Amino acid sequence: MSKKTIEIKAEKFDKIMTRKVKTLLSKLSEKTLWNIFGDVYAIFPKKFFTSKVNFEGKGNLPRMYVEDFVHIYKSNFSSPKSTIYVNDNPVKSLEGILAARIVEDLIEKFGIEHESTAALSGRNAIHSIKTSALIKYLKS
Repeated sequence: MSKKTIEIKAEKFDKIMTRKVKTLLSKLSEKTLWNIFGDVYAIFPKKFFTSKVNFEGKGNLPRMYVEDFVHIYKSNFSSPKSTIYVNDNPVKSLEGILAARIVEDLIEKFGIEHESTAALSGRNAIHSIKTSALIKYLKS
């Protein structure tokens, strides 16, 4: 199989995966979408995104999509802001998915326009604008 054929197949696969994700997320309530994507600092275990329970029983994100976002996050114990906590206990590292990375990916894949964040400072404010634009797109 040629490199070009593989690239075309990969592109088709990505479009199919994106369509599946959009179909599922558009079925969810706004409250559920905010609970999943609203916290810029939330690190979820991979199984969170592959369980129907967390998506109002309507489905789950495809495992192959979710796998791209799994990362090991490490604490920097220099301050509480840079330390990861699990059940109020500091941990050295945590494997999981930062929901903010999925928001960024979906905004790009769906071609969502959002208000400029250039003048803003702070990840939370910027993330809130992007998440709001994503949810507005999914609910329209």
